[in-house]
Amino acid sequence: MWASCGVGIVLGVVLLSLVLGMAGSRQVRAAPDTPPLVVPAPAARVVASRGADAEWPATLRELDATWEQDWPRTIAVLEAFLRRWPGYGAAEDKLYAALVADGETHLQAGQVGRGMAEIERAARLVPERGEAWALLLSAVDSTGH
Repeated sequence: MWASCGVGIVLGVVLLSLVLGMAGSRQVRAAPDTPPLVVPAPAARVVASRGADAEWPATLRELDATWEQDWPRTIAVLEAFLRRWPGYGAAEDKLYAALVADGETHLQAGQVGRGMAEIERAARLVPERGEAWALLLSAVDSTGH
């Protein structure tokens, strides 16, 4: 008798908790006009920076095989990285150097238009650096244009 009464009490408690649990889940609803979660810009930059920092060593290893050997491939690797991680300073510096070096190579080969275009890209990429601007000025002085 006591055992059946105990089983009845346990079943009653379980049934009551299920009913209350279901009732509670029906009452908790997200409002349809709840604004989306917005990650603050500084936090987003930290997350992006960590991703770029994690990927950068692999990119450097790839550049080891192309640097000073294949400027077009070097430039393509850096541009691909910067498409994924825009504004990453180390990659922009490397791309700047690669563009200047490639431009100088074209100038030395007599491909003035192509060389000037690469050097101008470098100057626009990192305008505060002077090497590309100096090359552009010297090329203008030497051609008289």
